Amino acid sequence: MTLSFELSPDDLYALSTFHDSHLKQNKKRLFAGRFLGPLVALYVLFQELDSEEPSNLFIGFLAIFSIGWVILYPTLFKKQIERAAKHNAHHIFNQVLLGPTSINLSSTGIHYTRPGAEHDFVWNTIVKQEQTHEHIFLYTSLNSAIIIPKNKIDVDLLELEELLEKYNV
Repeated sequence: MTLSFELSPDDLYALSTFHDSHLKQNKKRLFAGRFLGPLVALYVLFQELDSEEPSNLFIGFLAIFSIGWVILYPTLFKKQIERAAKHNAHHIFNQVLLGPTSINLSSTGIHYTRPGAEHDFVWNTIVKQEQTHEHIFLYTSLNSAIIIPKNKIDVDLLELEELLEKYNV
């Protein structure tokens, strides 16, 4: 089965945002960042309550800040990931990855061709497969993947998924 398509910065952006949002390290950063601000606010709140005349206005501000932080921090974190992915997708070093791409899937593995480069991967070197609504990512290592944009290929997606399943990807 041969897949031919044009790889665009949007496809690199999709891989980068998917990958970064699913990294275990980033999930830990999100959790720590989400609750670190309110913990500091809680400490300051207890210090304020120990004072001779606690300020209700200040206590109310800390409560609103803490609640807002817990609610809004994931959105801010996601936007940070998206900004970095957008920058990476359009970075000069990644321009060599763009353009006409051909992927030949056979019983021996994957033959990947793009302008200026050809790569062969045997099936057991594919670390994992991840999917979104618009892409299939075949990870060749923990940090790099073959991108297959579903909307740019002229093959039956069910047939492609069956082929990938056949080779335990």
